[in-house]
Amino acid sequence: MLHRRRSVAVVGARHWILVVSCIASLCPFDLAAAVTDQNEVAALLQQKAEWGNPPQLGSWAVGGDPCADGWVGVVDCAMDEFEENRVTALMLPEMGLEGTLSPDLGRLAYLTFLDLMNNKGIRGSLPAALSSLTSLQVLSLRNCSLTGPIPPTLGTLSALQVLLLDSNRLQGRLMGEESRGLLSLRHFDASDNALEGAVSVFPRLDSLKHLLLGWNRFSSLPGALGGLTNLRSLVVDHNRISNTLSHSLSSLVNLQTLVLDNNPMGGSIPSSFSSLTNLVSISLSRCQLEKSLPNTSALINLQKIV
Repeated sequence: MLHRRRSVAVVGARHWILVVSCIASLCPFDLAAAVTDQNEVAALLQQKAEWGNPPQLGSWAVGGDPCADGWVGVVDCAMDEFEENRVTALMLPEMGLEGTLSPDLGRLAYLTFLDLMNNKGIRGSLPAALSSLTSLQVLSLRNCSLTGPIPPTLGTLSALQVLLLDSNRLQGRLMGEESRGLLSLRHFDASDNALEGAVSVFPRLDSLKHLLLGWNRFSSLPGALGGLTNLRSLVVDHNRISNTLSHSLSSLVNLQTLVLDNNPMGGSIPSSFSSLTNLVSISLSRCQLEKSLPNTSALINLQKIV
């Protein structure tokens, strides 16, 4: 069992702002008197070395303690059953960090939040070792310079709710069947990369509400996406999708936003799309689709057609 030191809340916003607060009445255990697990200390120091020991992380000192000494970016800790401190939130957005992600990050076994967004100097591939972070709920690596594929092993992170990989240089295909373990995933953004192939099926991801994949190189939108029945937003603009729209997508009965513009897809909008009664906005500009929507009178919430 973990005893919390601070509470970290996720505020629903475009950038998933992370607000950190400490309430003394909720902190009955003196974590400042405990020692942080030495494997985790070593992992953080190794990551600092991978980034070239930048002055921004001057508080990360050999012989220091991340939780007791308040290392920069270590915003949440908890005490484990052995009365050792564990790092549970590491947040270093917009810090001017440069270098690669160390596989040693996978040793932060209790980590729930990892936010490194807006560090354009972070390059290289996503370490497969991140799949060891089985408690991770939020992973934000947006607007870095990461390359290579999305490791299929990330599909085992059953606690992950928010995955932000947009505005990088990632290549290859999406996780398909490998994503079956992402049972808690609610928000996935991999827009503005170089991903290709089909928009792979995310099987049995009943919790997924927002799927943002614009500005990539995807070539098809399979009908199996209709299985994501709780989806609220599907954004796949500025790709290379050329297939016709499948009737199966009419199963997305909770869909509110559908963005398909700037794709070479043809054909017409299936008549079954009249069942998308929660649809608020649809964007079809610069496609080769016939723009007329079937039975728009049934789309009682529709406010915007582009």
